[in-house]
Amino acid sequence: MTFSINPLFGLVLFPLIIVVHSILFKSKLEKDNFTKEALIISSAITPLYSLYCLLLGHEDFSSILNGYTLNFVVSVFPFEGIVTFLLDKFSLIFVVLTAFTVHICMFVNYNMSNKKYVEMFILLMLIQSILTLAFLTNNIIAFYMLFELVLIPIFFIIGIWGSRNRKVLAAFQLFLYTLFGSLFMVFAIAYIYVTKGTLVLNDLIGTDWSFLEERLLWCAFFLAFAIKIPMVPFHTWLPEAHVEAPTSGSVLLAALLLKLGTFGLIKYSLALFPDASWYFAPFVYLVSLISILYSSLTTLRQIDLKKIIAYSSVGHMNFITLGIFSFNVQGLDGALLIMVSHAFISSTLFILVGSLYDKYHTRVLKYYRGLTVFMPILSTVFFIAVLGNLSMPGTSNFVGEFLILIGTFQKSPTTAVIAGLSIISTAAYSIWLYNRVFMGRLSIHIHQTRDINYDMTLPVSIVLIFLFIGLGVYPKILLESHMTPLLIKTQL
Repeated sequence: MTFSINPLFGLVLFPLIIVVHSILFKSKLEKDNFTKEALIISSAITPLYSLYCLLLGHEDFSSILNGYTLNFVVSVFPFEGIVTFLLDKFSLIFVVLTAFTVHICMFVNYNMSNKKYVEMFILLMLIQSILTLAFLTNNIIAFYMLFELVLIPIFFIIGIWGSRNRKVLAAFQLFLYTLFGSLFMVFAIAYIYVTKGTLVLNDLIGTDWSFLEERLLWCAFFLAFAIKIPMVPFHTWLPEAHVEAPTSGSVLLAALLLKLGTFGLIKYSLALFPDASWYFAPFVYLVSLISILYSSLTTLRQIDLKKIIAYSSVGHMNFITLGIFSFNVQGLDGALLIMVSHAFISSTLFILVGSLYDKYHTRVLKYYRGLTVFMPILSTVFFIAVLGNLSMPGTSNFVGEFLILIGTFQKSPTTAVIAGLSIISTAAYSIWLYNRVFMGRLSIHIHQTRDINYDMTLPVSIVLIFLFIGLGVYPKILLESHMTPLLIKTQL
């Protein structure tokens, strides 16, 4: 007799159990001398287990819609029934990314006091729980609820532990922007339920819609995802949120929350509304190109280190949308690779900038110059991260952007050429940033201090660098036909 345990129980329940335990024993944890070490060890359970599921546990992922399922009965008027959580390799990639990123944030926050560390730990694990469910759910209303619910913990992270006086305003801006777009999405979900009687993704794929219905529903979903990505003109919340957020908040935004937008486009917009996706592809290309060019040029005139990286993220995220709407395996593979790669590279840059801010309490560019003189390790690690950001061959960004350009060229050669030229401006602001901060004569505003080999910044950065260079050298580990079943199922 064989006995198997549904792996979804571990992926879903581990972070929830840790959250409950931390809340119940919060006062005790705040007084324990080994609290940080204990919480770091406990937060490592989920990434290790999810990595096991991805690499060793399940080889049969022949279909994007087949895998292990976990059903929960819900009774929330008017959406009564069963909510299904589905384990497929595409979603599992983001579950692993979520667990790994949250674990990285535990090290980033290591210098906090015990009380603040426990509070931040609870919010981080709550975010992990919500995002794990969001990536695994196979029900549209459940995804919407989790899509909105994740705003609450990130609101508190920015509003409480932000670095400047505008932190509360930035938190509200993030909250209201996302809420605005999601209102249209929830109206569309309600219409789908009323007309089709189900909100299960499997049951809705292949549904016949009228010409007007499909396009209006696509627009409602697209607006919610475009704000989360973000795309111009709905991008202004992102630089503000990054500037005001603590380092761990910026890492979460760049690595995970932005990915909800592109993940939603792939799993819901393309799957539910394939004809409308084809119809609006030229519009998406136009908005994406405007966003890429605008963010690249705007980055060149920024004076805040975090804003430079934030606007850089806008450009990379809109490169992903080009790949998604190429409707071919090359473009979708490139989009998947950039989604993961951007998480590693942007997280590295935000962590390194956060280390500089901790030392000098400013991120204004004009105060920095010549740090290579007494911080050779930081300057070397930062340079490698900059090379990754500008898509140097050998890094995962290069492979991802190359695949996206190949996929986009098959759909629209003009779009591919214009997007390819934007790489020049990316290289310009990346090298300019590094040169301005680290090269030249030492600034009179800077005092000599210890390099990053005395804190957690160095080991965390090395791990992230190893990951995005490893994916650049051997991208097959991530791209082994995960997207082909999606193209077949959605008939794109």
